[in-house]
Amino acid sequence: MNNILEKLIRTNLFDAENQYLKLYVELIISNLNQEKIKFKTQEHHIIPKSYYKDNRLDVDNSKDNLVNLLYKDHILAHYYLALASTDKLFRYQNTMAIQHVFGNKHVNCEEINISTLNLDSYQSLYEEAMQHQKDNAYYTHKGRKRSQETIENLRMANKGRIYVNNGEVTRMIKPDELDSFLSNGYMLGRNYSPSEETKEKMRKSSVGHTVSEETKEKIKKKRANQEMGIWVSDDTHSIKIKKSEESEYLSNGWIRGRKPWKSNNT
Repeated sequence: MNNILEKLIRTNLFDAENQYLKLYVELIISNLNQEKIKFKTQEHHIIPKSYYKDNRLDVDNSKDNLVNLLYKDHILAHYYLALASTDKLFRYQNTMAIQHVFGNKHVNCEEINISTLNLDSYQSLYEEAMQHQKDNAYYTHKGRKRSQETIENLRMANKGRIYVNNGEVTRMIKPDELDSFLSNGYMLGRNYSPSEETKEKMRKSSVGHTVSEETKEKIKKKRANQEMGIWVSDDTHSIKIKKSEESEYLSNGWIRGRKPWKSNNT
């Protein structure tokens, strides 16, 4: 235990007396003999990769710095790391790592979620991370120029994907995975509810906003070149498809139009 703790202290990211650092070390030690299990565990760097990259050091991928963790333990590991440090960048990186694990399609979010893991400080960590991202433009894609090849690859990778959420976690999934997610308590759409303050900022930002004739013309040309989309539905959900795909969907039992929305209160 002392050996792992000493290595962590030498990074200058932690206070040796921090309770979350001690919980992290205990978690790592309890998993040192954890075997790799397909779709159950993930490899974790005891001294996180972000530390090495931020200090322009070669990442330590040796066995001494690697441990297999079950998904729930991997989330806890980054949760403890974030709370064990006062370094804003490090806290941000570990909060995003938690999001990344939650987003793994093999994670059962009914069993592994903020409530079942008792992540009482997660919401404040997440809000801090979003503020950090907003304050530091170099963590966003704003202004980044992408090649047409990259844009096309991203478009194809996300083509046809659907957003679903379970009230806590939002995922982008393939259409053929939708039934499985819906049967496990997910619903269509993103889990996003802006605060009243955010709504007011959005409202004020649009007041007095005018669209130039040049922009209007660009929008008009873009829409003219786009294939018209139509809604189709089956017994469980609705999706928007291209007009050229209509006959294929109708022949497979879909019908035109959106499925009527039902309120949770009815």
